[in-house]
Amino acid sequence: MMLENVLFPVEGNESTAKLADMAGFLKIFNTKTISLLWVGSKKKEKNTRFFEELKQLFSDLGFETDFVQRNGAVADQIVQYAGESGTEFVCFAYKRKSPLKRALLGDVVTDVIRLSNLPVFVYKRPFSFQKTKGVQRVMYATGLSATDIKILGYLKDKNLKADELLLFHAGERAPDPAAEAKRIERAYARLGELEQQCRGAFTRIDKKEAVGASITRAIVSQAKESGVDFIIAGKSDKANAFEKMIGATAESLPRKSPCPVLIIPGIYEGIHGAALSDRREDEAYHG
Repeated sequence: MMLENVLFPVEGNESTAKLADMAGFLKIFNTKTISLLWVGSKKKEKNTRFFEELKQLFSDLGFETDFVQRNGAVADQIVQYAGESGTEFVCFAYKRKSPLKRALLGDVVTDVIRLSNLPVFVYKRPFSFQKTKGVQRVMYATGLSATDIKILGYLKDKNLKADELLLFHAGERAPDPAAEAKRIERAYARLGELEQQCRGAFTRIDKKEAVGASITRAIVSQAKESGVDFIIAGKSDKANAFEKMIGATAESLPRKSPCPVLIIPGIYEGIHGAALSDRREDEAYHG
């Protein structure tokens, strides 16, 4: 799991206490370097002091830290600099916005998730997380797609020190009972395959499947019910209707999740001999 170098865009008004908690969580990824990015035409004196405080805070916590300023559209500059700098993922400390404010000013986190081809981590402090114990229970919200191949590398990485894994799939209900039974059977078969590939990395692995009109709502509900510390989900850029729904879920999930979320971009080109072909993906989804 290559998450050693992170790009952290800052606004200048973040809570240092929350950022210290976030830094403790980043240790789980074995992150070593934090690049602070400010996008704006001017830096006020108070912001300059704040950035220096952040550099000192992260340095005291054991991170190498640098600072960069860029001008332009915020999301575009974040994605562009992330690609130029060789960073391995982008990190945000979540701040709640009203629907009106999101509509008027936009949502940088959502835009970066949509535009970036790098993992995006959105930090919200989970109730059960303790720095001394780390992550106890992680959820992988799987679409049962080729993205599983990529995300398995993150789940099995030795730096992810989680005790328990919940493999969770939320899908569309099939049109009739026979087709629905077949869909559920295939979904659990694939979840079972994922369980086998993750054995040895966790002390306990659970599997759950659900249906509903809202994939995001199903994931959030299950995360709350299961008390997970951390959610990993994939992002799909495929064109069919169900995959577009998965992409929309990746964008909305960090806003509604009760805990931190890591969004991993999908892989659909250049996969040969993969465990799940596009045809089998369609079967797994639609029965």
